[in-house]
Amino acid sequence: MSGKAYGAIQVRQEADADDIDSSPNDTITERIPLLSAITNEKNPPSPSQLSTKSSVVSVAVQTDPTKFTKALRYLAAIWSDTTFDWISPLLETGNANGQLNVEDLDELPLPDDCETSQVYAQFWRCWTDELDKARVDNNKSNDNSATSFFVQPTTTIHNYQPSLVKALARAFGADFLRAGLFKLIHDANIFVGPQVLNHLIQFLRNADAPIHRGVMLTVLVTVSQIVMSISLRHYFYKCYTCGLQVRTAVVLAVYKKSLHLSLKERHTFGNGGGPGEIVNLVGIDAQRMQDLMTYLHAVWYSFFQIGLAMYFLWGQVGASCLAGVVVIVVLIPVTKFVAGWLSGIQKILMKARDERVSLNNELMNAMKIVKIQAWEENFRTKLTNLRNIEMLKLRRYYITSAISVSMYSSTPLLVSLATFGAYTLIGQNHLDVAQALTALALFDILRFPLFMLPQIINRIIEASISFERVRKFLLAEEYQHVGEGALEQNGEIYINNGTFVYDSKK
Repeated sequence: MSGKAYGAIQVRQEADADDIDSSPNDTITERIPLLSAITNEKNPPSPSQLSTKSSVVSVAVQTDPTKFTKALRYLAAIWSDTTFDWISPLLETGNANGQLNVEDLDELPLPDDCETSQVYAQFWRCWTDELDKARVDNNKSNDNSATSFFVQPTTTIHNYQPSLVKALARAFGADFLRAGLFKLIHDANIFVGPQVLNHLIQFLRNADAPIHRGVMLTVLVTVSQIVMSISLRHYFYKCYTCGLQVRTAVVLAVYKKSLHLSLKERHTFGNGGGPGEIVNLVGIDAQRMQDLMTYLHAVWYSFFQIGLAMYFLWGQVGASCLAGVVVIVVLIPVTKFVAGWLSGIQKILMKARDERVSLNNELMNAMKIVKIQAWEENFRTKLTNLRNIEMLKLRRYYITSAISVSMYSSTPLLVSLATFGAYTLIGQNHLDVAQALTALALFDILRFPLFMLPQIINRIIEASISFERVRKFLLAEEYQHVGEGALEQNGEIYINNGTFVYDSKK
């Protein structure tokens, strides 16, 4: 009777029934290779490995279990990052409790680069570099080194002005560029589907086609879909993370700057916007910057998808696809005009919103005086008028946006109609099923970039206004800290021939 225990990397040979009288302590231990212990009844161990009256313990050549454990942990970490498995404990907690509480978020590990202090420190370091660069450039071009750029931007084109966009790009641009790599992988795999569809139809037509070709096409489209799904999820994850970092940095910068604004800037900043505009900077402009990060890569991947789609369409319908290119080229100036029109309406809307929020904050801060003087109806009428003006501007903005979206949504249809119409007019009346289905699949791919390209142009124009508003605010004049003076006695202040006036009245 024999038995083997491979789990412990040991092999123990029990003594036969005839040797039951032998002492259990009589054992012979010998180190042998692991494979030599894996035997069967036909290949019994050699006499040098066994003793006829004892049990034999064979220990395999020992390996380092630490390296094996590290390798498993490394593979598990890659799998967790690839499939977002690290969020599973949080989902399991929510499923078990029926809801998620704030305390449950402790189970979700927060990366170091997403900590609020780390995000702001990274942005402030880059913004300080921009300020130092502007200070050095301005000192070279202006002999008066006391001139400060913490005022409204100068009209001199030779002086360098700090760029908020450059500061944000240097702070968070690396992860944003890595997200573009995932998007490139996704977009390259998009075109695998139409090509596989074309070859699959040809495979089904041919009864003599080898079966392994169909299997290969199936595996190819399956793998491409898996790669597309993983790369797209990582692309959006990095873009949303970058957008959240930008919003966090801007909100903190605006808040800290508002604590150091001079009285004059606090009341006159933004053409009378005052505190209302500061609230809009945090609530609207910062959110607009965050939303821009999600689809900003559409600036390049739209042309990438359109170019590849047109290349494959040329292979299916020939020169007829040029009719679709003509439609796209014609729509470009139309898109530019609509984007400029929408931008102008957006500026007017933001100005009306700033006025309404400013008056609302003024009423809330001086509510006691309003009640004592019985000014409720007067201010209510004034505030209602401002709300009505804002609603008219907002209604005009949404009507223009609806017209813009309708026009952009019809672009793929116009491109497909122009292409198939030209295919028919040039005399190519025979349209194969494989060609038609492949062309329709490519037109379906064209729908998204043709829709997103004008949309991202509009978002860039809107965000550029927000970037400029925040930049002007961060460059606004600050009050000067009063240091310790050389007074004769503590608490005594001597003023000779002093003239005092509010900063807002200067």
